Amino acid sequence: MKKFILLVIIILGNTSFKEKSYILTDFRDAFIGNYSCKIICSESNFQTKKIDYISYNSSIAISKDIQDSVLDIYVENVILKIKLDGKYIQAYPKGGHYGGNFFSSDSIDFRNVQSRAHSCRYLGKKQ
Repeated sequence: MKKFILLVIIILGNTSFKEKSYILTDFRDAFIGNYSCKIICSESNFQTKKIDYISYNSSIAISKDIQDSVLDIYVENVILKIKLDGKYIQAYPKGGHYGGNFFSSDSIDFRNVQSRAHSCRYLGKKQ
């Protein structure tokens, strides 16, 4: 009986002092990469009261920012900082005129409003 109790104490002692290992992953890793996009831009002409649309294909790059839960989007030689709220994209810091969302971490729908007269929508899939 004493041997049994001693054996139980040794087993319990060994299991309680084992180091627990945690795998730390950054959820932003699923979203970084290059996206091949169809870009649809609208340009408003206030004098003629017409809207002109331009559509072309290009790519955008998304990388991790040094700040937590912030990504950088490289769009037409400009870096836009975004904060992820789930799969929703919000301008960072707040007040920017762009946003959108990710779909299953391999597709993006992103809008960038550059002025009252000019805005672009980026519909893309990860390459």
